[in-house]
Amino acid sequence: MLLGTYYVKETKAPNGFLIDPTVYKVELKSTDQTTSVFDVNQSVTDTEVFGNTILNKVDDENGSIPQGKASLKGAKYSLYYADGTKVLWHAKFAPTLLNGTKVTTTDDSIVLETSKDTDDRYKVGVGHLALGDYYWQEIEAPEGMQIDTTKHPVNLAYADQNTSVVVSQTTSQEKVIKLKIRGKKELEKAQNETVMNQNNANGIEFTLTPKAGTNAPVQKTVTATYDKQEGYFSFDMPYGNYTLTETKGKEGYYDINPIDITMTDDGANVHVKIVDSVTGYIYHEADYSQSDINAMPKPILMPNVINVEDPLIKAKLRLEKKDAETGKKIPLAGVQFKIWDIQEGKYVTQVDPENTAQLTTTFKTDASGEIFLQKELTYGKNRYRISEVTAPENYEINLNDLVFSVDESTIVHETIGGNKVPVVTVQFNDKPAKSYIQLTKYFESLMGIEGEEGNWNFIWNHIRGWEGATFDVYVDKDITEADGKTIRVAPDGTRFSKDTKVATVSTDALGVAQTTSTLYVGDYYLVERKAPAGQYFDSNVKIPVSISFNGKDYIGTPGMVDRFDNNRQTVKVVLPKLEELVTGLDSDNKPVIGKQPGANKTFGLYNNDPIMGYPKGRNPLLPNQGLGVILKPNSLIRHYTTNAAGLIELNQKLPAGEYYFQESNAGENFALDTTHYYFRVADTNNDSVVAVDLYQKDANGNKVVLGEILNRLNPPKIGTTATDAEDGDKQLSLEKEVTVHDEVAYENLFTDRQYTLTGTLMNKATGQPLKDVTGHDVLVTKSFTPVTTKGSIGLDFTLDATHLANKDVVVFELLKETVADKEVAAHRDINDKGQTVHFEDKPKLPSTDGYPRRPLPMTGETQIAIGFFLSLIVSLVGILTRIKHKANKKTFKHEM
Repeated sequence: MLLGTYYVKETKAPNGFLIDPTVYKVELKSTDQTTSVFDVNQSVTDTEVFGNTILNKVDDENGSIPQGKASLKGAKYSLYYADGTKVLWHAKFAPTLLNGTKVTTTDDSIVLETSKDTDDRYKVGVGHLALGDYYWQEIEAPEGMQIDTTKHPVNLAYADQNTSVVVSQTTSQEKVIKLKIRGKKELEKAQNETVMNQNNANGIEFTLTPKAGTNAPVQKTVTATYDKQEGYFSFDMPYGNYTLTETKGKEGYYDINPIDITMTDDGANVHVKIVDSVTGYIYHEADYSQSDINAMPKPILMPNVINVEDPLIKAKLRLEKKDAETGKKIPLAGVQFKIWDIQEGKYVTQVDPENTAQLTTTFKTDASGEIFLQKELTYGKNRYRISEVTAPENYEINLNDLVFSVDESTIVHETIGGNKVPVVTVQFNDKPAKSYIQLTKYFESLMGIEGEEGNWNFIWNHIRGWEGATFDVYVDKDITEADGKTIRVAPDGTRFSKDTKVATVSTDALGVAQTTSTLYVGDYYLVERKAPAGQYFDSNVKIPVSISFNGKDYIGTPGMVDRFDNNRQTVKVVLPKLEELVTGLDSDNKPVIGKQPGANKTFGLYNNDPIMGYPKGRNPLLPNQGLGVILKPNSLIRHYTTNAAGLIELNQKLPAGEYYFQESNAGENFALDTTHYYFRVADTNNDSVVAVDLYQKDANGNKVVLGEILNRLNPPKIGTTATDAEDGDKQLSLEKEVTVHDEVAYENLFTDRQYTLTGTLMNKATGQPLKDVTGHDVLVTKSFTPVTTKGSIGLDFTLDATHLANKDVVVFELLKETVADKEVAAHRDINDKGQTVHFEDKPKLPSTDGYPRRPLPMTGETQIAIGFFLSLIVSLVGILTRIKHKANKKTFKHEM
């Protein structure tokens, strides 16, 4: 070649190598002038082609997602040359790990364990292998998989000079271990009872449900006939854990308990266990080696049939006797029930606990209020009917039979004596016995009058036709629940404890007050709170009443009570009567008039309005009759007399209306008061005593303020005539013993009082009391009680007159009430001729007969003239002579 610059590039590589794409620059140039040919060397290195092999591990049905609980991870594969020689890691071409996990071996042979790659597939892979033929073979299967005995060939052949790595991929399709489970459904046979379809075990549905971590579909199947026998079912199961359940069972039978199916794989054996999840009963348990598994049909048919039995649904009965209001059990023994088996058409029986030699159809509650049947009741929807035979004390019997079922919806499994026992609990409710309280109220009403004018008596009696009386109802003693301790509380929250008000009632038109039927059996009392106006009641009175329990009919018996304690209220009227009295005499000897209570004054009580009896409809016994007017207006009802205090204190039951008092007797020496003093009786309250005020009326009939009710007094009066007691004239002799007679006339004296009359002789000339010969005043005092208000009484003054020559003597009189010691009248006129006598200026001639003459005795004198008539006859001559001597004298008499 001529000297110069050249470029060299490989255009074809040898077999097994890659072409070198490099362009090499080569320069041919002279190094001296003597050499004719120059050599230039250019070294080119070709890269040998290597191969990579990758094995993908998949489920032969599901691909990269294994079935059941099986795994693609952990399968172990060994790489071999085509002649069966193991490929070693330290071979001259230095294989490299591409995928999987390297497993250490004693001979450094290539063994890999599958692992998940970035594409979520499980693989093993080796790179940097010399071109040639190889194969993969599984030497250990992963969990749940059958071992793959296939040799998976790998051909790493030269492709071309441009392919540096030859890749060979192969797939190992794993078979998941599968088992076929077979079962047979059995039904428990009922004894002496009819159970629906009890011989048909077909059509029962079973469901196989994979547990968490097991990738499998939920499977369902129903039992069918196999080999002429009913009740067979089967499932194919990929390796994993499952729950077998009966999802549509046979009516009247319990479904089987869930069955747990578990599979475990230790690499050498697969362990299968089938067990009742509730009882722990093991239906099947076995180990299957890989060789066994590989040798068995697929899926593996388990050698044993699982026999599952559906037990009849049966349960014991607990009957709880409960209070319908509180929901609590009624802890009373001896309440009786019967149970009718509707399906069998007969009563349920069990051994009589009181006589174990016989059966009984009657069941009794224990002290807790329960019945627990020892006999099991067989399945049945709405099959049994409970009837109550007797009720507890203070409860109504429940005549509504209770139908109940024995099925899975009603059964609860209770732990009794350490065992789970199926129990149906039935609550049979009784309502507490209740009733009502009825009070018939009788009110005092005017039924008529009896007597006569001026002495009428009102007839009062109790009748019941009054509306509107109100009563509160209280609990007298705590009313408790059946336990005897807990206070009964009504549904509305009312506590029936002692003294709690539980109702308010009012009388109707018939006088009947009745509660609703919501009161429990027990003791109560009523308190009256309101009565018709005019009727008195005592709100402190408790009216006892009880609602009792009728143990024969199991009902509450009403509490009935009649009351007659409402009385017509009493009317209190006070009429204060005054009368005038003489309290003394003034300086002119005139009476001083005062006032004092007017005792012993008589008034008549009159009705100003007509007095009506009870109205029509008031008396339920005579509903169409009324009394109407029983006393016309202005009838004299009765006389009343003022007491020592001058009062008429009327306390009497009176019908409503207006009344008046009128005086009928003012007593001696008083002017009669004809004024009407009114008062009105109105039914406005319920006080026992109603005080009403008196009033007067003017000429137009209008009320006016009550004035003083006063009797005017006719004051006492006295008038006197003084004479010679001997002859009745006014001339007296100057004798050793003379008598001046003073006759005192009086008016307006009281016949029930004693008076004291005092007479005093006065010297007219001096106006001073006359002195006797001893220098003492001459006076006479006489006490008397008048028989009539008008009369007279005499006073005799006997004295020595020898020193009274030619003197005029006047008699003064003073009248006093003895007991009261007060002056009531006086006559003290020094110039009154009627009170004056004259003493002569010389002694009187001696009597011819020797006997002194004396006047006739007067009322009130204490001396008696002995032989008066005899001396009168003997001295007749002398008297006639003296009369003649005085014939020319004048006589004066004082007029009152």
